[in-house]
Amino acid sequence: MVRLSLRFGSRRARFRFGEAWQPKHRGMLERDTIEGFRLSDRLRVEGRYFDWRDDDIRLRNEITVEAPWKLMPLALKPYLEEKIFYSTNAGRFEANWRGGELA
Repeated sequence: MVRLSLRFGSRRARFRFGEAWQPKHRGMLERDTIEGFRLSDRLRVEGRYFDWRDDDIRLRNEITVEAPWKLMPLALKPYLEEKIFYSTNAGRFEANWRGGELA
């Protein structure tokens, strides 16, 4: 079975850099595809609008693989994920997060 979903959204957040809290505005577009072993590939395009620095568009890609096995009495499933962040203004990768958990 293949499932495709598209989500649009907007978020306003405040981040603390140094001594002051600064606002950041993000528009988002996400896409999810799930097939077989519960494989999820989500691409998010963020329009980041700042009051205190140049605006930016950031691409985020998250790949998640969830195992079908339920572990322990709580029926927790193991999964692995990787998130990659790319800034179009800077023209470089900003971060690469990897992790694994039971959910």
